[in-house]
Amino acid sequence: TWGVAVARVTALVSMGTQRYTVCFHGVYGYRPEENLRSRLCVLVHVLGPRPTMSPIPANITTALGCPLNVSLTALDLTEAGLPIEVVREKGYLLSIVMGSFTRRSGYREEGAYSSRGAALTPDTYPVNNSVSYTFRWTPSRFEEGFTYRMCFEAKGYIDGLTVTGAGDEREVCTTVEVERCRFCASEGTTLVQLAAEWRSDWLTVWSGNHALSLGDAVPVEAPIVLGPVSRVAPVQGCALGGGLCVESLQTLAGRYGVSVSDVLWWNPDLSDESFAASGAVMRSGQDVCVLPNTCLNDAHIDSGGY
Repeated sequence: TWGVAVARVTALVSMGTQRYTVCFHGVYGYRPEENLRSRLCVLVHVLGPRPTMSPIPANITTALGCPLNVSLTALDLTEAGLPIEVVREKGYLLSIVMGSFTRRSGYREEGAYSSRGAALTPDTYPVNNSVSYTFRWTPSRFEEGFTYRMCFEAKGYIDGLTVTGAGDEREVCTTVEVERCRFCASEGTTLVQLAAEWRSDWLTVWSGNHALSLGDAVPVEAPIVLGPVSRVAPVQGCALGGGLCVESLQTLAGRYGVSVSDVLWWNPDLSDESFAASGAVMRSGQDVCVLPNTCLNDAHIDSGGY
C-alpha cells in the first residue's frame, strides 16, 4: 500500500542564505506499537539575493548650471549566479535608492546634504531585474567650490518584501567636484546679463571667452569661464603660530581691484559659517574665484610690492 502526500515548503525572507534539512516520516499501522516507520530527508538550499550595481566613474567634475547625468544599473542573479530568466521566475526583483549625499570643503567636515536640483528616477519600471535609473543633478548658485559624494544602493525584493543582499557590489559611490568660476548659462542669456548676474562687467567675462559676441546669446553647450582661479600661496618670510602666513582676503581682493564681499560671493566655501569658525584664514593651496575689475577708473589695484 502506498500513501501519497504533497509537502510545500516556503522559504521565508528572514531565513537568508542558508541550508535546511527537512525530514518526512511515513507511518503504517493501526496501533503505535505496530507502526512501521520510514524516513526521508531533503536538503533545502535557500538562495540568497546578491544585488550587483554596475560600476560608475569614481570622480566627476562639473560646473554650475551644467546638467549632470549618472546612469545606474543593478542586476541580481542570486548568490548562485542563476540565469536571469530563472531569477525572474523566482521573483527576485530590484530597485535603486539613494544611499547617501554628503558635502565637504577645506573648512567643513563631510556631512549630510540635500540639493533641490537632484533627483533619482527610473528609466522604465521602478522595480525590475535588471533595473536602470538615472541620477540627475544641475548644481545651482552657491553649490560651487564644494566636494560632493553620492552613493547609490541596489535594494532587493522577493514577493514584495525587502531583502538585504550579500556582498559589497550592491553599492556604488562617486565624488563630484563643482568647479568655481565656471558656469553653464540658460537659454537666451547674453554676455551682458551674465556679467551683471556675477557682479562683473561684460569686458571681464569676454576676456576669458573671446569667441563670444556682445549682443549674442551665450552658448549653453559648454561652461563659460567667468574669471581666473587664483591659488593662495604662503607669504615668504612670515610665520604665524608655527605655520606659514597666507595672503588675506583683504590683500587678495585689493590685488584684483574688487571688494571682500565680492570675493565671498564668488566663493561660497569662504562665505560658509565653517570658514568663519576657522578664523577666516585661508589655507595654502586654496583656490579662489576672482572676476578682476577691468574698469581702471573704478579699480584699486594693489601691486603687491612689484
